Amino acid sequence: MNRQSLDNDQSFHRITPSEVRAFNNYLPSIEKALKLAKKHFIGKIKIYVYVVNNRDVCSLPVFFRNRHFMHLCGVKYVRGANAFARDVKDQRLRLQDLYIKEDGSTFQKLEVVDKIDLLDTLNTKVSIGSNGIKLHFDNLVRTKADVIGMAVKNDKSGENFPLSLLSLPATALRRTTSFNVVAILDENPDTHKRRCAQIEENCTKKIKEKINSLLSVPKKEEPRKKFQADKWTQKSP
Repeated sequence: MNRQSLDNDQSFHRITPSEVRAFNNYLPSIEKALKLAKKHFIGKIKIYVYVVNNRDVCSLPVFFRNRHFMHLCGVKYVRGANAFARDVKDQRLRLQDLYIKEDGSTFQKLEVVDKIDLLDTLNTKVSIGSNGIKLHFDNLVRTKADVIGMAVKNDKSGENFPLSLLSLPATALRRTTSFNVVAILDENPDTHKRRCAQIEENCTKKIKEKINSLLSVPKKEEPRKKFQADKWTQKSP
């Protein structure tokens, strides 16, 4: 990134002196959030398993990289996305090199960024598509309570990645159909090994079969760049 291209980005503006002071107050939350993100998400593929209409068991894989953390904080950084995470970790972030969202949503995101670990629990839902806000995304992983959401986007290669954090109380998000997460799997993107990190008690046989199929998919049948949500039909009880 360079200042010229960032100055030409109409959705962001160079941080002002008053915003520097405000942003500085959020640094402890950002540092905490980065530690949580590294523990729960970064360097992993999170596979959210959810049930649609008591019939289809679906999965949403999301690949978290180091560079995504900057976007979850709602900023851009002259030194780049990877440098943002590194400088936060080393406590040497250059606040004067930050660019802030023009719509004011940066500080809304920073209000909830240190709650990011709530998105690694079974108290979550998956929504399909965006509804009622300017940000376009393909899926939303959100807490069941109106606390925090993570917008997920699908890129041209078929990979799902975290696009942005949403403070649900501050977001004009109309009601969307959401589906409860019943299990979360972790995948190592280098070895493609998977493990079931969390699973809801008293899952049906079909849900367990789906999870077993996700755990045993041979690498050749599910290449890394085919992270499309899929489904498994389950009969209604």
